[in-house]
Amino acid sequence: MYLGGGQRYILWRVISVIISLAIALGIASIFIVAVGANPLVAFYAIYDGSLSNPEGISETLIKATPLIFTSLACAVAFKSNMLNIGAEGQMYIGQAVAAVAALTMPLNLPIYLFIPYLIAVSFIGGAAWAAIPGYLKLKFGISEVVTTMLMNWIPIYLVDYLVFGPFYETEHIHPQTNPIPEAARLPRLFPRYRVHAGIFIAVATAVILYFFLWKTHKGFEFRATGASVTGARAMGINVNKRLMQAMIISGGIAGLAGFSIVSGTYHKLKLGTTAILGHGYAGILVALVANNHPLGTAVAAFIFAVLIIGSETMQRAAGVPFPVINIVEALLVLAVLLSGRMFEYLSKKVKL
Repeated sequence: MYLGGGQRYILWRVISVIISLAIALGIASIFIVAVGANPLVAFYAIYDGSLSNPEGISETLIKATPLIFTSLACAVAFKSNMLNIGAEGQMYIGQAVAAVAALTMPLNLPIYLFIPYLIAVSFIGGAAWAAIPGYLKLKFGISEVVTTMLMNWIPIYLVDYLVFGPFYETEHIHPQTNPIPEAARLPRLFPRYRVHAGIFIAVATAVILYFFLWKTHKGFEFRATGASVTGARAMGINVNKRLMQAMIISGGIAGLAGFSIVSGTYHKLKLGTTAILGHGYAGILVALVANNHPLGTAVAAFIFAVLIIGSETMQRAAGVPFPVINIVEALLVLAVLLSGRMFEYLSKKVKL
């Protein structure tokens, strides 16, 4: 059967990823055997814990939801030549704003008004937080990498203040707020499981962002600015305006990750809702794996969620220590990142 140029390109792209993953799994097997575990049992545990049953799928989708938002946030910024490393902090701002807005709402809003209200305020909160390093970059030339990274810590301590201060739960037992009203909670898709409607909002955001970046003139200007600032200026594009807009959109989408955590997962603001390397930092890796493509980030975020949820089962079922699990995850991520080099090597061999 004859394959056209585009089909051959896709085929060898897939082959490159498969070969890279096979190499990574081979290396990972060495570490797993070294600690006395069975690699086949360990790798099966990833599937068993994340995809083999409804509860595992539910928890995987819960984990994927904020990851989709933060990876989209990073993707739109990176695609426009703004290195936003602050999705973690912008996500925390989204959490704080969503929780405070829900807990202080004086009106008895129905769910069809309450949820859009929380989406709006969370987006605005994250966008406003991201606009600060964007302004410092464009006005004073201060690196957005430094400012966004440093500004990640302020929202974390802001959440700390809120849950131990004015919004401390009535019982004063756990570092968290009281539950938000029922109307402020994203509906669960199934009564027995925690997966909620936030996954649909995340996927819809990915689709909208794709159409914006690839199907609109303004989206083309974003991508042109990311490809070459000098070339974009020569085309008459207002580069500074597009860079600022990219940063604002990026921060707003990261804020939606915080909204999904408060409104969908926990129904309250609490400490410890992300790990040290939380959803914001993981979003950077997901965006890079997906080459900053909005639809690709949604798929990559789901795969990352499978690894995260499945790794917990790997530790229990196969007896693999947590540090080795981190090595396995890192190898798999590196394999996908390096699959582009593998594709370049194979394309020269087969003369694509």
